[in-house]
Amino acid sequence: MKTAFIFPGQGSQFVGMGKDLFDSFDIARDVFQRVDAVTGENISSLCFNGPVEELSSTRYCQLAILATSLACLRVIESQGNIQPCFVAGHSLGEYTALVCAGAIDMDDAFRVVQKRAMFMHQASIEYPGGMAAVLGLDEEDTTMICQKAVSKTNEDEMDEILEIANLNCPGQIVITGTNNALDRGMELCKKAGAKRAIKLAVSGGFHSSLMNKASEQLQQVLDGVSIRDVSCPIVVNVDASARKSGDELKDCLVKQVNHSVLWEASVRYMVNHEIGAFVEIGPGKVLSGLNKRIYPGIRVMSVDDVMKVDQEKNYADC
Repeated sequence: MKTAFIFPGQGSQFVGMGKDLFDSFDIARDVFQRVDAVTGENISSLCFNGPVEELSSTRYCQLAILATSLACLRVIESQGNIQPCFVAGHSLGEYTALVCAGAIDMDDAFRVVQKRAMFMHQASIEYPGGMAAVLGLDEEDTTMICQKAVSKTNEDEMDEILEIANLNCPGQIVITGTNNALDRGMELCKKAGAKRAIKLAVSGGFHSSLMNKASEQLQQVLDGVSIRDVSCPIVVNVDASARKSGDELKDCLVKQVNHSVLWEASVRYMVNHEIGAFVEIGPGKVLSGLNKRIYPGIRVMSVDDVMKVDQEKNYADC
């Protein structure tokens, strides 16, 4: 059975994540020590001890999840159990996927993600916004609602924006944009028959035009980073296609910041290319839950601690 590795993004964090891996494996301890040394931040302590408010902030959350996911990945790799046929990550998780595939060095990933988080944080202050999960509507209806909810007073200003951030699974779409438009959009979604419209606990309107400046800034950073061609295909967020070219992967990372995350389409692509099992590597089980909704019978496993690493030894491979 062919297997894909998938890596979670922002929102999967929890206080204590990675601590048992740190305590049990030298190779995991090395990852946490590297993220602290490379970034000059005490990310490891934040992962293990919190506080949750700081761990959940965009400035630190991205590095914390990347480090925890990479620590878990390194342990799995050291066991020599599974070789993935595809890798993919949800938003931030795409950086873990690139490290896994050998496209980018771990230290460079830490440096880029530190800048990415800072740019997104700054953009969220300059252009305030938010995100909301919409349950029970399809993409076409949600797109029309986003267009209807927007009110522009000046074409030269980003005063009203509402767009689709994530197409996660059937019946679950995340919308993103300026606060007033988001509030109107949530009400319109409920009137259109959405089961729920829930505002998410995030600090900005990520994966929208509000992040255009952050995307441009990230481009400048990535221009100075080596991203190599890979042999293991990476299924990218922006168009749910498999990429191997370093130049193409770099371009997708830039676009990812202010474009929708096509997670459902990415999973369908991999299943259509004979993937029968998914191993989610990193904190939480968010992606495993989404994948089960996309394909109820699909085989999934989430690995984020010592016990699950041990269970993973008996999992399927290519």
